[in-house]
Amino acid sequence: GLSKASLGSDVDPLLSPKRLPGETREESEQRRVQELLRASMREAEKKRRALQLQKDQEEAQERASQLMSLMVEVERTGAPVVKAKLTAGSTLRDLGAFVVRKAALALRPALFYNGLELDPSLTLLGLGIPNGAKLFAKPATAVLTSSKDGTAKVWDVKTGACELSLEGHADAVNAVALAPDCKAIVTASDDRTAKVWSTDVGECTLTLKGHGEAVYCALFSSDSSKIVTTSQDGTAKIWGAQGGRCERTFRHGCPVLSATISKDNKSITTIGQDGSSKIWSTRTGVCERTLLGHGQNQYMAAFSSDGETFVTPGAENLAKIYNVDSGKCVLDLAGHSDLVLSASFAPLTC
Repeated sequence: GLSKASLGSDVDPLLSPKRLPGETREESEQRRVQELLRASMREAEKKRRALQLQKDQEEAQERASQLMSLMVEVERTGAPVVKAKLTAGSTLRDLGAFVVRKAALALRPALFYNGLELDPSLTLLGLGIPNGAKLFAKPATAVLTSSKDGTAKVWDVKTGACELSLEGHADAVNAVALAPDCKAIVTASDDRTAKVWSTDVGECTLTLKGHGEAVYCALFSSDSSKIVTTSQDGTAKIWGAQGGRCERTFRHGCPVLSATISKDNKSITTIGQDGSSKIWSTRTGVCERTLLGHGQNQYMAAFSSDGETFVTPGAENLAKIYNVDSGKCVLDLAGHSDLVLSASFAPLTC
């Protein structure tokens, strides 16, 4: 039998040898020993399960940390196959962000394996995708919006879901534009700055400081190497998109509402609040021509690449997507907490 010393001093007092009615002392002692044995077995089983759980977790962590090589074919003509190396514990959202960077997409694509669309919140390991598997990516159509709430957002037109929220400005965001190579987004704000953001995770990579008043417009050159900004301070500026150095300032003479840059980066056109347009040499900074226009400002709708829909900033802190043929609103993009100031489609691919 078990001695009192072998059972230890931490024995449950409920297991004390109190006799039951009609029970002999010997029977009471035997019952107590049996109860102690059962308690000991339960404790041993509890420890065994804890050790097994720890072992399972360690094995799962080891499997999740294993490096996988995958191929992702993007659904577009001439697109290269993206070769990705990620751990098995990576989510499909992580893989989608990798494809955005490597395949120059405006938005995280829908991913398919064996003909089935994959849930972006699940892991490669959890979905049972094997090492060396080939997946397919379908690019998504994106809309970019900016708002008085101090944010810009990137939306999936198919689902209406906000995929990226660009937060970091201290005041209203007046404009947002995607780089032609789809690797960056630029925003213009009343806080007197423009900011550059990554398209994969929405991280701010550059802040362009130099304007003395609100920045009204910001856009990339066609080769994505330059950024042009315009401001209430009466100037436009051209910046290097990589280091953010201001390369030249153009003094229009009144608040500059917007600008465009030529495809060869040799000239920019600025549009002033007084309705005048000026054409400038980017090399010398000299105004080469002034064109007088009308001073009427108006909102413009931005059309999708297929011409079937258009998006407009709307009331009630919304952007709205309309069908061109029917003129009916087909989708509300809700998520800003103040007036939406701009809205435009991103190209499907870059």
